[in-house]
Amino acid sequence: MTPKAASTLMKKQLVSFRDFLKTGTLGPVYPGMKMIEIAKVLGAPDDWLTEYAEAVPEYWFYGTLEA
Repeated sequence: MTPKAASTLMKKQLVSFRDFLKTGTLGPVYPGMKMIEIAKVLGAPDDWLTEYAEAVPEYWFYGTLEA
């Protein structure tokens, strides 16, 4: 899935902020998911942030959503 397709997927998903606060889920993303699982659902991130020379990103960015 391309980053644009992932952004489109997230735009099409209506999520309730109230439900997010109750459950911790945001559309198809939920606490405890592994990074590879998130990538399978949302596709590759638009950008990412790592700490210094770390190989694993600390944050993934999907448009304005951080995972």
